[in-house]
Amino acid sequence: MDKATKAKLLQAAITKLKKSHGEDVLLDTTNPIKYEVIPSGSLLFDQATGIGGIALAKITEIYGENSVGKSSWAYSLCAQAQKKYPDRMVLYVDIESAVSLDYMQQFGVDISPDKFMIASPNSAEEGFDIMETMIDTGLFSLVVYDSVGASLTIDQIEKGVDQNTMASLAKKMSVGCNKIKNSVKVANTAVVFINQVYSSMAMYGSPTATKGGKALPYVASMRIQLSKRDLIASESNKEDVVGQALKFKFIKNKLGKPYQEGETVLYFGKGFDQTYEVVDLAVQYGIIGKGGAWFNFEVPEKEGSSKMVPMKFQGKDRVLEYFRNDSMGFNYIKDIVIQKFSSDTSTTPVADEDGYGEEE
Repeated sequence: MDKATKAKLLQAAITKLKKSHGEDVLLDTTNPIKYEVIPSGSLLFDQATGIGGIALAKITEIYGENSVGKSSWAYSLCAQAQKKYPDRMVLYVDIESAVSLDYMQQFGVDISPDKFMIASPNSAEEGFDIMETMIDTGLFSLVVYDSVGASLTIDQIEKGVDQNTMASLAKKMSVGCNKIKNSVKVANTAVVFINQVYSSMAMYGSPTATKGGKALPYVASMRIQLSKRDLIASESNKEDVVGQALKFKFIKNKLGKPYQEGETVLYFGKGFDQTYEVVDLAVQYGIIGKGGAWFNFEVPEKEGSSKMVPMKFQGKDRVLEYFRNDSMGFNYIKDIVIQKFSSDTSTTPVADEDGYGEEE
């Protein structure tokens, strides 16, 4: 078959498909896919995604044990979604009935009725119905479902949780996830499910598993596991815990490189520690040199000056202390980091008035 015949047959098939299923049924492979994203508030996390944040038109699962910061992470994401897409809304489906609007506002979430909605469904079926209805409006940039582990089906509520009903949540998740998958794509909405882990009774494989069956892990484009590291105390009162170090690991990532992991610091009611993250990324990008325990870099002698002053510190804590006390030097290094970050991910992070995210 000659090239002209092949081209004619292919064009006829493409025309037929587009007429039957719409113009976007086939993707143009000559143009690389650029995902619209919502920054999480953490530069380190967003860098690890490979695309600069949580993708719109996709489903994401974030899971971990209790009290690791899953909901706080989601609050930060809600605030960033409102900044990135001010003309769209955020929906928070609060299955656990545990959300504090005052605490959400501390992370920067605007709870105005035209910016934010919160739903408190009584069952998993009701939760999915609310999500599907709201997503179909196209008004929402982000929907958060908190959480799968706290969800009960109508069957479980009416008959109790026993051997006869224990699989009903998995069945509902299978139907619900597949139903909203297309709606999420059409509406260009990011959906984030928060989930918990429990001890698995299986003799082989992982000793833990997530709740809700296998459907969510299959449909999710990203699955991120959070785990807690050290607690962070206030400098003035060592018994006052003000934050914690978090480890994140991408168990699944269909939009970037999987199995990326990292650590960051989250301050309660504030957000991620931008100084900690900028220093880590500056070392990764070679902006700050590191040899053993020593860190070295250059900053302008004064603002706007072309004369550079070499700096050298022993230990990361000394570097963090310097940047927290010298905003000019910090902003200089941060601007270079943001440029490198944007080049790597093709995404410019959303900054607050005083910088990216919040800090202690």
